[in-house]
Amino acid sequence: MSLNPKSADVGGDRRLHTLRERWSHKDYRSIFWSEELQTWMVFEPKLVCSILTSKDCRVGLSVATINLMETRFNLDLCSVRRATAAMPVAHEGETHANIRRAMAMRLRANTDAALAIFTRCLEAGLDEPVRSRRAFDFNKLVLAPATASMMSVICGFDVEPADTAPAASQMLDRSLGLQRRKIINDRIRELYDRAEPVGGDQADLMVAMAILGFDTLQATLSENILSVLRRNEGQRLDRVNWPDEIKETGAPFIERTAITSMIVAGIEIRSGDNIRLFLDDIGPDGRESSDLFFGKGPHSCIGRSLSQNVWDSIVALLRRQTCGLTVEQAIYRSPDFMFRFTHSIIVRAHDADESVS
Repeated sequence: MSLNPKSADVGGDRRLHTLRERWSHKDYRSIFWSEELQTWMVFEPKLVCSILTSKDCRVGLSVATINLMETRFNLDLCSVRRATAAMPVAHEGETHANIRRAMAMRLRANTDAALAIFTRCLEAGLDEPVRSRRAFDFNKLVLAPATASMMSVICGFDVEPADTAPAASQMLDRSLGLQRRKIINDRIRELYDRAEPVGGDQADLMVAMAILGFDTLQATLSENILSVLRRNEGQRLDRVNWPDEIKETGAPFIERTAITSMIVAGIEIRSGDNIRLFLDDIGPDGRESSDLFFGKGPHSCIGRSLSQNVWDSIVALLRRQTCGLTVEQAIYRSPDFMFRFTHSIIVRAHDADESVS
């Protein structure tokens, strides 16, 4: 069934979500079956879009899947199961629509206050290291605290960055081992411990929003900042051609399951097959797929507008800086086969156009 005998040449199919590594080995097909991950891998943007909007597929995550896992391996994943039940990405039809609507209402009600506190925290974190022209961790000192403050407002309880793997958001990774699933269950339980005293019957929704939103947003913002700084090393920040829109994603794929047999690019995908849809590739026409970063169809991300507004705030602040920021080191969270999550970005602030060694 395998259509990609060369997949091992790119470090294994688990690494194909790493953009730079994948593009440096452009020897895979637009769609192939991964024996390693037991899923179809789909890259070409038009194919991805067609499957995202197809009625022949359903979301890959479900409470039933968690139940089966608990039974098969004699696990207690009650917190994972509870959070899954509160996520729109785990449902179809009316249940999905109702949860999505509730999340969207909460998001709209808190957006202005969340953006305001994000901007204040961003400015406060950046001020001293930029004035001092010193090296600092942009993620830990600036971006992570600002994102945490914003998500705390949106979710309604204190949300903190996850410095080490596994993070609660990695519950979405189907390939996790049992020990990591137990750790994630404990971390989600900790989220409930903070949400329940203030949220009451809204705690499920609040925790689900924290899991789905925090790491996805921080990872995406980090990737965009890192990409721009690397392309403009040594330049004054106020002279950088900052992109108006998000051009990178920290959540490179979405998963679906076929509910009936279907033909994609001349290949049969059978009912029950898993499908991993990569959102950040370039098709044969050379067109970027950034319009897919937030999904398509009924399951498109409700946080798209907020993410763009947050990026606008970051760009507006950095465009006012007369120094340069040179990237000295970027450390990715590991192991993590779900996100491209740079938990640490060491940069050095320096006078513009200086050569930084």
